[in-house]
Amino acid sequence: MKKFISLLLLTCTLALCLTACGNNESGNNEDKRVKITESVIQSALADYEGTLTIEGPSDDVTSFTYVVNDINATKLVDKSYTRKAVNILLEDWTKITYGEYQVAKAFSVTASIMGIFASQEGEFDASAYVEEALSVICDGNVKTYGDWKISSSIDADADSITIVAKRK
Repeated sequence: MKKFISLLLLTCTLALCLTACGNNESGNNEDKRVKITESVIQSALADYEGTLTIEGPSDDVTSFTYVVNDINATKLVDKSYTRKAVNILLEDWTKITYGEYQVAKAFSVTASIMGIFASQEGEFDASAYVEEALSVICDGNVKTYGDWKISSSIDADADSITIVAKRK
């Protein structure tokens, strides 16, 4: 039953992240200062089990890290496996295996963190968003939102992923 509720929450959160959009009327997002509060971060991550560390004042955070354990690290680095797990989660989560669930959990947390920033952008392309999240997780790429950089690192020994959001 706990796995069922976790999957349901994970699916709902991922769906919300993939459909989130905001209104940004400024032209160049690279130069825009994005102010994030501690409460926004805590709300975005409230349904996940992990360790959150926040730096800076609560009304204008300068960086935060979120560590998620039990993520099937050996499979998480495989982009095709991770994409498959995300697709199963979105299409018919009742068919997901535990290994796919672990990978999808790491993806969903990363997507939620990216969603904090993506919701402040004007146009939103859900498929591009999935690919960006996959590239941050599987390829180790850094995604920039305004004056923030989002990155991740996978620790195979600890079977964990650490997602870092840091103001430039």
